[in-house]
Amino acid sequence: MLAMLSQARYDDGTAMSRGHLADELLTLLTAGHETTATTLAWTVERLRRHPEVRRRLVAEGRPGR
Repeated sequence: MLAMLSQARYDDGTAMSRGHLADELLTLLTAGHETTATTLAWTVERLRRHPEVRRRLVAEGRPGR
């Protein structure tokens, strides 16, 4: 999860600040499994509704990029 968050970019191409990254990670780690499960379910649901974003995400995750 940390690797994914550290590679995340805003729409303008800028990276998350270290503080924001730490806040997101802390939330996922300490909020409990219900919050993590809900976050993952929401992410999958959003990706299913936006196949173009899913294709970009898959392409970015491929080795050798």
